[in-house]
Amino acid sequence: MKPFLLRAATALAITMLLNAWQIHYGMELADEGFAWYGARQILGGEVPLRDFMAYDPGRYYLAALVMHLIGSGGIVAFRWSQLVLLVIAVFTGLSIIGGTRRLRDLPFLIAAACMLLAWMIPYYKTPDILAALLLIAGFAHVAAAGRRSAFLLAGIAIGAAAVLGRNHGVYGVVGSALLAVWLALRPEGRSALRTGAVPWAGGIVIGYLPVLLMLAVIPGFAAAFVESIRFHFDYGATNIALPVPWPWWVPATLPWEAATRAVLVGIGFIILALFAVAAFALAVYARLRGRAVSPVLVASACLAAPYAHYAYSRADTVHLAFGMMPLLIAVLASLASLRAPWRDGCAIGLAVLTLWALATERMSHDCERDPRCVWTDVGGDHLRIQPESAWIIDLLRRLAAVDPGHPIVAVPFFPSIYPALGLRSPLWEIYVLFPRRADFENKEIARMAAVSPGFVVVSTIRLDGREDLAFQSTHKLTYRWLQENFDRADDPGYPDLQIFRRRP
Repeated sequence: MKPFLLRAATALAITMLLNAWQIHYGMELADEGFAWYGARQILGGEVPLRDFMAYDPGRYYLAALVMHLIGSGGIVAFRWSQLVLLVIAVFTGLSIIGGTRRLRDLPFLIAAACMLLAWMIPYYKTPDILAALLLIAGFAHVAAAGRRSAFLLAGIAIGAAAVLGRNHGVYGVVGSALLAVWLALRPEGRSALRTGAVPWAGGIVIGYLPVLLMLAVIPGFAAAFVESIRFHFDYGATNIALPVPWPWWVPATLPWEAATRAVLVGIGFIILALFAVAAFALAVYARLRGRAVSPVLVASACLAAPYAHYAYSRADTVHLAFGMMPLLIAVLASLASLRAPWRDGCAIGLAVLTLWALATERMSHDCERDPRCVWTDVGGDHLRIQPESAWIIDLLRRLAAVDPGHPIVAVPFFPSIYPALGLRSPLWEIYVLFPRRADFENKEIARMAAVSPGFVVVSTIRLDGREDLAFQSTHKLTYRWLQENFDRADDPGYPDLQIFRRRP
């Protein structure tokens, strides 16, 4: 079998084997719902950022395309759309690792695919992983050839990555600066930079063309896009920070499996930081000495520091997974250059360790064996989900039926509720996490007042246990408006929820 087909077959088979069976297990009411709601609303003709709070639009349109082909806006169709992207991402990773070698070592390819999939968590963040892999592939072409066509492809990769997430575009530009430094250390590299600058810039425009066209032709999108950028400057950060889970901070009271996994994650943060510094330093040293360096290693070294920023911006396992991709590709590419016995043995050993260490991050983990999980209807699909999620969905379904002529609002962590109940959110801000300006709150209050919701359900759980991130702290004006215009109708069976009912 040709290497291209072997990689494609391996990516498809391993992705289906490890992930497809999980499709009907688990439910994440917050982040997963944020992604699902956006893709579903596109099927209804809405536009991300303009009509609802969203990441950059590329990920939603890719998901909506697959969902349209399936003929469903349900969560199972959404999950299948992400599995398609997972196959593409794994194939891209295997192609980068193989490089120009006609690698046909099936045991190694299987182990590499398992390692890649283990780090592609959670499944609904696959567009972020794919963006990182596109950048690595583009940079590797430049490091290998230095031709104008390579610069053009790298620019297209940066633009396309930014369509999936603007942070990836920024990482691509920062990584490009480091790559330019590496190239400029040799005369041929300086010559390549002079001829490649214009194709590189042109490639970014080509890759980012979908968003540029949206800015030009979709009414209201440009203003919403600018506002979304302004928000990050207002907040002063791109994420809600968490302390780094250093391995020496793991509580001794944890069971040995949980403690071991926590230690491995903490070690991952250490290795990631060391790699970001050491890899680029070694690439520069080799360049100065005129020694050959693997283009994949150069690309990974240039992108390691930007993606380490992503990992440390909110230091948890999920963000470590995104930041880990340059390091993971560098490790697998290095293993691919070894002789077969060493290559296969090391790859299989690392794959087993990685799959075990990250097993609890699988979307099915909580419900594949837990007898407390229940089968329930979620937007027309039958899922086995955590009882707490099922109870919340059932409560909001009952509340929506009490006053069907008026919509329901659920904040701050429940964007899944709207597609699960077949509803549209009355609010633009479907995922209420960050403090907002008074003028923004007043617009959202006006939206609610215009539709007169029957019930507004507010979770009292504090994100990360922080009082300043409670809804009544981040949205003081909205909370006061609820108190002044609604009656409390709390249910003692849901002590973490405040229920506000419309006054007759």
